[in-house]
Amino acid sequence: MTRYSFVRGAVVALVLLFPFTLRAETVDDFLARMARAYASPGKHSALRDLFYMEGMDADTIEMYDSRIIDRMLGKYETPSLAIEPLPADFDPLQVGGGYEYRPNLAPLGYVVVGGRTRALYGQRGDNFYLAGVVRTAIENPAGTEQMLQMIVMGFGRPQVGFDGHCDVLLANSSVKRVRLHDEGLASRTMMVTGVRIETCELHNLSDQGSLMLRLLEGDDQIFDRQVDFPDSSISFTR
Repeated sequence: MTRYSFVRGAVVALVLLFPFTLRAETVDDFLARMARAYASPGKHSALRDLFYMEGMDADTIEMYDSRIIDRMLGKYETPSLAIEPLPADFDPLQVGGGYEYRPNLAPLGYVVVGGRTRALYGQRGDNFYLAGVVRTAIENPAGTEQMLQMIVMGFGRPQVGFDGHCDVLLANSSVKRVRLHDEGLASRTMMVTGVRIETCELHNLSDQGSLMLRLLEGDDQIFDRQVDFPDSSISFTR
C-alpha cells in the first residue's frame, strides 16, 4: 500500500466514523447556540462569540461590547428567538456621524430576540454569525449633518390611509428614499441623520379626511401643509 492510499483510506474512515463533524451549521443550530449563550454563566463572552467581528475597528468593537451586547441583547434572560427575512427595501448602507456603515457579512435576515430586538445575521464558512459593522470615514461630506424629521398625520373617520416618500441627501452625497406609509397608524414620524430633505410626495389613500405633512431640519421647521379631501396629495421640493 502506498503512502497516498493509506492517507486516503484514513480520511475516509474518519468521515465514516464521525459523519457529523463536517456538517454545516443550520439556522436551527444557530438559534440553539444562541439559546445556550443566554443560559451560559459567562453570558457576555458567550454572546460576544456569536458575532463576526472581522474588519471592525477597536472603537466599534468597544461600542458593541458596551451597548449592543450588554444593553440591547444582554438585557434579556431567556428570550424567544426567531428568524425574520430582510424587507424588500433593505439598505445595508447606513450613513451618520461622518461615517458610512456596512455589515461585515452579507445579511441573510434578522434574528428577532425577545420579540422586539432585531440583529442582522449572515454566514461565514459553515457557521452563522450575528453581523458586525465596518465603518469608513466620509472624506468630502456634502454638508453638515443634522436630524431630519418627516411627520405625517391623517385626520378622519374611518382612519385615513396614506403612502409616499421623502428623498434625503446624506453626507456621502447619496440620496436615501424614506418611505412614508401609514402601516395601519393614524400618524408616522420618520427620523434620519442627513444633510437636508430634497423632495417629498405624499398621497391620501382614502376618499375622505385630511392629510398633513410637516418637515424639520434640526430645530428649523421648513415645511408644514395640510390638505382636505378632495385634495389628496402633498408635494415638497427644495
